[in-house]
Amino acid sequence: MEQQIEKKKKVLEPYQEIERALIKKFRKPIWRKFTEAINDYDMIQEGDKIAVCISGGKDSMLLAKLMQEIQRHGKFPFELVFLVMDPGYNPRNRKKIEENAKLMNIPVTIFESPIFNSVVDIKDNPCYLCARMRRGYLYSNAKKLGCNKIALGHHFDDVVETILMGMIYGAQIQTMMPKLHSTNFEGMELIRPMYLIKEEDILAWRDYHNLEFLQCACRFTEKISEAEDGVGESKRQEMKMLMKQFRNTSKHIEMNIFRSVENVNLSTVVAYKKDGVEHHFLETYDRSRKFRKTEYGDIPAVMKLIRQAQVYMKDAGIDQWQDGYPNEGTIAMDIAKEYSYVLEENGKILGTMAVLFDGEPTYDKIYEGQWKTNDEPYAAVHRVAVDAECKGQGIAGAMLEEVVKMCRERGIRSIKNDTHKDNKSMQRMQAKNGFEYCGIIYLEDGEERIAFEKLIEL
Repeated sequence: MEQQIEKKKKVLEPYQEIERALIKKFRKPIWRKFTEAINDYDMIQEGDKIAVCISGGKDSMLLAKLMQEIQRHGKFPFELVFLVMDPGYNPRNRKKIEENAKLMNIPVTIFESPIFNSVVDIKDNPCYLCARMRRGYLYSNAKKLGCNKIALGHHFDDVVETILMGMIYGAQIQTMMPKLHSTNFEGMELIRPMYLIKEEDILAWRDYHNLEFLQCACRFTEKISEAEDGVGESKRQEMKMLMKQFRNTSKHIEMNIFRSVENVNLSTVVAYKKDGVEHHFLETYDRSRKFRKTEYGDIPAVMKLIRQAQVYMKDAGIDQWQDGYPNEGTIAMDIAKEYSYVLEENGKILGTMAVLFDGEPTYDKIYEGQWKTNDEPYAAVHRVAVDAECKGQGIAGAMLEEVVKMCRERGIRSIKNDTHKDNKSMQRMQAKNGFEYCGIIYLEDGEERIAFEKLIEL
């Protein structure tokens, strides 16, 4: 008689199921977006000690698990503290946080503060005041624990809603930044690792595991709930309702709002502030700006921009332009071949790039992807550098607009370029200006580069 051997499946603890689902079922909408934000905005460095701030809601609890996972699977060591502030929760809410933390295997450190008692009778902007006070207590206690950063659970929807609130109620264009240096706690930094994760995906994760979290649990929202009339709902809730209407109109609206603060063209803005100083379009209205071919006499000015870029990449740990390339000889050769261009304003060179219309041999073969166009003429853009004093003013974008004009004059509908995989600032610039990732190319010396292409409407 044959004996039947029954293989028993390993029974996972609830927290293990949650961890597994993050890497598998929710890999694309949550885990990839989480790691993308951390990498794109350079949020975590080796040796960091980060206080993950937990309010007890779905966002902060998910953040805690994500931070645990990236600590476990990350490229370099850093420390985590899971910090819970009790601002005056009623006992059942405090208990709920502790139970969820235990269920999810999150070793929390709890401290108390008197915030709820302080803001309960405030009529104007109680949520804003509460958030400011919370932030201060979190920074203070995180610093006492030896942390240099705090991590908050704000997500993609929070960013979009902030942009809308700034426009509608603040009469300004502003966003919730992915990371910030603290102005009151020296050496401390705030990061938002869930910056690119949508709330609908967080809700899906919560419901998949049948988890129950706190909503807000403050005295203010409890009063609203008891009244059952919605009076006193926050402006953020108002923005959520507005976004719901927008989504019914178009699925692209929220992403367009998000990207609007990445694509600000200062030449089309009436006024703006930088470092506390207000600027008006009339300041530059009569300035003469032109995109022209580089002359040999421009080489010192062009090399100044290139050396600035080399220093920036060195400081950022980017192994690009660190071997003496490009040098004066490279630029002189570009000038001789009529490749090199500069953007000049009132006699000052603000940016430079090389534009090739006779093909780029290293683009003949592309790996792990494909070009959008094949066997068609294209413009290849290389050696882009912008004056460090003009960063964030759309100089690279202005030069690319000129390249687009040049392409249209020639009946060319494609612009191609490449960059180092670690050069995130260049990649963000490409994304802002309509370039899309196509694959990997290899330079003549065998170095790997990631390749991009932009299609032009003729």
